[in-house]
Amino acid sequence: MRKWLKRLILAFQFMTRIPIPVNLDVDGDDLAQSMIFYPIVGLAIGTVCYIAYYIFGCIATEKIVPSIAAIIIGILITGAFHIDGFADVCDALLSNKDTSGMLSIMKDSRIGTGGAVAVTALLLFDAAMLIELRGDILYKALLLTPIFGRASIPCAAALSSYAREEGGLGRTFIDKAGWRQALIAMLIAIALGALIIGYRALILAIASMASAFGFSIYMKRKIGGMTGDTLGATCEIAQAVVLLCFVALY
Repeated sequence: MRKWLKRLILAFQFMTRIPIPVNLDVDGDDLAQSMIFYPIVGLAIGTVCYIAYYIFGCIATEKIVPSIAAIIIGILITGAFHIDGFADVCDALLSNKDTSGMLSIMKDSRIGTGGAVAVTALLLFDAAMLIELRGDILYKALLLTPIFGRASIPCAAALSSYAREEGGLGRTFIDKAGWRQALIAMLIAIALGALIIGYRALILAIASMASAFGFSIYMKRKIGGMTGDTLGATCEIAQAVVLLCFVALY
């Protein structure tokens, strides 16, 4: 029990900027196993976004204000972790470079024009989807989108191999994570989703898994596999797909 509690704390420390002042002695197995708790981290992030939307919704008269506020709070609580990966991947894919060139671009901490445009488009899309939703469904979307977005990460990791020859933090997750972590994470996400929207949670699970699998296959063709940046991009893409599913369903 202590081992799994450590991994739950590790998931929060790694995936968010929530201050948890606990020093943990961890190894690669702990990092990989902590992925099963990513949907729980997503629930915490979604709850904060839910509260932010409610507060700003009480202040503003237009829906765009609380929608943008919820998105910004979601970025802040994660330290723009996955957005950064998404931007790096888009910079690489839009660069028209070969595999080694794209991998080099992803290692560059600076954001380029392609990444900036892609992040702007992504945030506008997410805001537009939230504005389309009404009432309780909107709040349910705020809760469930981060859950299924983060459940998609172990799915992509389980399907992939690491793209770089040299080591990196992403290698730990991609090499050590398997279908067991992916299955448990998605089952947790489905269980949480079923409590909130019933059987339609299965649709969100299928959509998020399909986006993770499709993106990982695409990245294998482009750079030979996945990296830490592409795992972050997987989360952002899956979240956009889940929001689109909410608009389509409701």
